[in-house]
Amino acid sequence: MSDANLYARYGFVNGDGSGPIQLSLAFHHELMRLNISNQYNYMPDTGATQKFRNYQKRGVAKYLQFDDGYPECNSGPSTHPEEAELKRLKHQHLLDIANEYERWNALINPRNSKSLPAMSVDIPITNVVPQFIKNLTQIQGLDDLRETCRLISLINDDFDGKAQQVLKDNMGNKDFRIGNNVSDALEFRSLMCMSRWFGTRAVTMELQGKFEAEYRKLVKMNREEFGSINWAAHHVRFGEMQALQAASGLLFDRVSLRWESKKVNPEPEYRMKDDACPKEHLHFLFRDEELVPDIFDLE
Repeated sequence: MSDANLYARYGFVNGDGSGPIQLSLAFHHELMRLNISNQYNYMPDTGATQKFRNYQKRGVAKYLQFDDGYPECNSGPSTHPEEAELKRLKHQHLLDIANEYERWNALINPRNSKSLPAMSVDIPITNVVPQFIKNLTQIQGLDDLRETCRLISLINDDFDGKAQQVLKDNMGNKDFRIGNNVSDALEFRSLMCMSRWFGTRAVTMELQGKFEAEYRKLVKMNREEFGSINWAAHHVRFGEMQALQAASGLLFDRVSLRWESKKVNPEPEYRMKDDACPKEHLHFLFRDEELVPDIFDLE
């Protein structure tokens, strides 16, 4: 059970790094089905209705805003019909898995797996803030996240130019996997996709509190606020900041080593865009009448 899960269920964490850390790719949408228990889910057991899909459409579309692997941004069906059709198909597949927990979340193994209980519940196990050892094997479930990013990063040339047909043939199949028998360029883009979203989430969290400042704050809280709800929440948040920074950096290091030759003037299929393409390029994916004004008004 991750620290975030433990905190959500019971309102506490151990604060010693003995629990795994949840790592999420879901930067632009909120999962309606959580890995806690059914009572916490926003979605009925019968699955997503069309209104749920409409509510999530615009957020999910933002994962497709970078047009990686193409020499330029694809502005829509009128100028890039084949690219736009593939983007439409990818959007539908992403909506099918938008609430599948394992397709967006992974666990990082405990930072301190050898920690032992304290002598009493009112005594801290340790006053030391847990630290990560730099090792990508600590991450569990990375293959499922890579599958999500393979889908996000797919271009028309993949599957020997049959990427559209492969997605059409598997429409509605939630068990569909692109698999690891892919081009070198797609594997490069999928790893960079994961690094991007981990890094983006980490930067966003740092806008609310810089990493070093948060570390110093937690050291002080360990001494002065042990066991409080605020103390527990800060441990969860800081653990996720550590995990995101570590995972993003490790993935980028792996890519840099394997694809060092692609750093200077790479072929288009190896190009990752630094900036998102204009959001107007996504408008063809949805209509205004598909918007749902309130998440809880879904009957």
